[in-house]
Amino acid sequence: MLIQITVLLATMAFGEVFQTEEVSIDVDISSNIYTYEVTNLSTDKIVGFEVGYHAAYNFKVPRGWHEKIGGGIFKAWTDEASAGISQNETAQFSDRVSSQGAVLGSSAVQVHFQSGKTVIVPDVWVSTAEPKSYIALIAVLLLLVVLLHSAMIFRKNRRDNNQIIRDV
Repeated sequence: MLIQITVLLATMAFGEVFQTEEVSIDVDISSNIYTYEVTNLSTDKIVGFEVGYHAAYNFKVPRGWHEKIGGGIFKAWTDEASAGISQNETAQFSDRVSSQGAVLGSSAVQVHFQSGKTVIVPDVWVSTAEPKSYIALIAVLLLLVVLLHSAMIFRKNRRDNNQIIRDV
């Protein structure tokens, strides 16, 4: 039963919608794939999209768009007016996250419009680096478990030895 629940949780998709007056970003996280479904709410076409990432690969952009990956920023843009995201249209951008210390976090996403305007959508779900404090906390908890386990074994052995002495 526990294995079935674990498998179910591991395959569940999580999502959230982040919205401003000009753009809506529906973030869907399925397993290790982050998908950003961007909907234009403005009359001005969307021609650029930037989102942070950590330990990601296999970036995907809509047809007619270009991508630049580096420095923890996934940048996508189009030079073709016809490939821009028009009002009430949606396009998907995605990446796959490896298991190299990436955790769910949040960051601002930049959306660029044909007019030159940039809209910043705050606190969008992205993959971020696992904080060093998490690693230290896990190490401390493991050490605590080892110490408690050792104390329990020592106490049990002491009781067993006292019992043997009484029996003699």
